[in-house]
Amino acid sequence: MQEAVPAGRGAMGAVLGLDGDTVVKVCEEVTATYPADGIVVPANYNGAGQVVISGDKAAVDRAAAVLKARGAKRVMPLPVSAPFHSPLMESAARRLAEALESIVIRTPRVPLVRNVDARATDDPEEIREGLVSQVASPVRWEDSLLAMAEYGVRHFVEVGPGKVLAGIVKRVVPGVRISSCERTVDVASLAAEFPRAFPSALASAVPPAAAEAKKETSV
Repeated sequence: MQEAVPAGRGAMGAVLGLDGDTVVKVCEEVTATYPADGIVVPANYNGAGQVVISGDKAAVDRAAAVLKARGAKRVMPLPVSAPFHSPLMESAARRLAEALESIVIRTPRVPLVRNVDARATDDPEEIREGLVSQVASPVRWEDSLLAMAEYGVRHFVEVGPGKVLAGIVKRVVPGVRISSCERTVDVASLAAEFPRAFPSALASAVPPAAAEAKKETSV
């Protein structure tokens, strides 16, 4: 995806303290008023007063200044290599679509919530289309969390380094259980607690030493 936009052209920023409608309006104003700067769009509706913007660096920088003047508590530049979830990523979306043509997507055992529209589906083609669409479209993270809560989800697991998403979950859907899976031993712990949710191949891929280390630290 980094190849979709030349290095240094794109940027992203996290806007804190403003609602989504205000951020949308500012992005539209900046894009329409300063076409030479390129485009800037909302990229992630994270909830809890946080919206991420994405686009050409000049447009993102200008929008950040306007948003601060409109009441944003802060606009934090994100250390990313491309303007993800913006129209500038359309070439990457097309390449992903081509790559997915040769991949068989099976019907999942539980519905998948598409982050482009916060809608649950178990249709393989809708899942495929959603994977492609999200590359160049905004992520409806808050709506997706609320949808999962409505479907009865009470345990959220964040996979990968850091606990940023776990913090957002806590604010958007308070009262649910949240787990962070950052290390191999975390995978072992979750696989032991929820054996039906983990394929045997994945559970067996965890080194025994890691699993034992997790047991010892849990005693």
